Amino acid sequence: MWVALAGCGGSFFRPSNAVAAEDVQCPAALQTTQSATSTTASWTAAQQGQSSRLLYSEVYAGPWRNEQSVPPDEVQDTPGRQSLIWRLRGRPSPDGTWLVCTYQNTQVKLERRLPETVTECLQVNSTDPKRVVKLLEQRCK
Repeated sequence: MWVALAGCGGSFFRPSNAVAAEDVQCPAALQTTQSATSTTASWTAAQQGQSSRLLYSEVYAGPWRNEQSVPPDEVQDTPGRQSLIWRLRGRPSPDGTWLVCTYQNTQVKLERRLPETVTECLQVNSTDPKRVVKLLEQRCK
């Protein structure tokens, strides 16, 4: 898992003759429910849906289940912030490059294969003085 404290510092450039890349971002929140698979005698399970906010994103070589997390190519630190930058050009993977989104208070993750036109992903995090990480920005272009 690559969670960081971030300072924004990468920019996205593409040659003017390049095909426009699709912007890919994790959804900011995810609606989830949980359910019990079994209960003890005289107990019943009650459930309630919840909204889970995006905590962080990761880049994978292939789907998440393959467990091939890709470390960022660059980490830019400034006081209280950190930027993680993945440069995707020239990273061949038979299963493609995937963006995996992790959410608060759930084990549910969202994953999406990135289009071949996406060449860079950025995640910017901030921390307070108690070192609590907060996602500020996440995008792939």
